Formats: sequence, C-alpha cells, structure tokens
Amino acid sequence: ENLRNQISEAATAAAESFDEMRGATPYAARLAKASVKAGPLLGLGANRQWQRRYFVLKPTTMLYYFGSPQDEEPLDCLDVEAFTTVACRDVDVDGAVTIELARAGPSPDDAPVVFSLKSSGEAEGYAWIEALKRESYARLKST
Repeated sequence: ENLRNQISEAATAAAESFDEMRGATPYAARLAKASVKAGPLLGLGANRQWQRRYFVLKPTTMLYYFGSPQDEEPLDCLDVEAFTTVACRDVDVDGAVTIELARAGPSPDDAPVVFSLKSSGEAEGYAWIEALKRESYARLKST
C-alpha cells in the first residue's frame, strides 16, 4: 500500500510538473529564446498569398514557422542547409524586404525550388538574410 501511494504521488507530481512546464511558456517562445533569430515575417504560401508567420531559426539550420509566438506546434519547418542561395529579391517602397531561399529542382528539367519571405522593414530584412546565410554556410566553413 505504501509503495502504491509513493508511485501515485510521484506520477501526480510528474504530471503537474509537465503541465506547468507546458503551460508556462508556449513552445514557439521557448524555441525562440535558444534561437539564432526569431520574429514575425510574411511567408508566401502555396496559394501565392502572403501570410503572417512567426519564424524561428535554430543553430541547426532549421527554420521553424508558427502561426504566432503563442503556438505549441510549428506549422512546418525548412532545412536552410538544403538551399544554395539566400538573397534579397526586392525592397518595396515602404522598406519591406523580400527574401528568397532557392535551390535547383529535383531534376534538371524542373523549376527551381523557391521559398519567399518578406520582412516589415529594411533593417529587419537584411538582419534575417545575414542570419540565414551565416547559419546555412556554417557547415561549409567547418568542413
């Protein structure tokens, strides 16, 4: 009976600890704290419409994106290392920078694979470009 109570108390404490940890700070915000760069950008969706997303660039070259910083689960992630170029494609009159990550298609006849992002301002856009380049080329420099 005593052992059963100890196991039950330990399980309850572990569950409460997990609930506190999970509820205290959303995953997107926790991930952002340990990131190279994080913040809101517009992402060009499959429907060719710009959608506001919260992006988090991890030092492992993974770029996660969330609907907001309060989300627990990413909408998706992108391996920055898989792209051969990271560049500024355009700067709007209001200073918004369109960032383009590109790589060759799966076969020579396929169109390039392009992932487009847009910042709210010029300084923020170029800061993202530098962070993406620094992380995507980090492995090449170390080999």
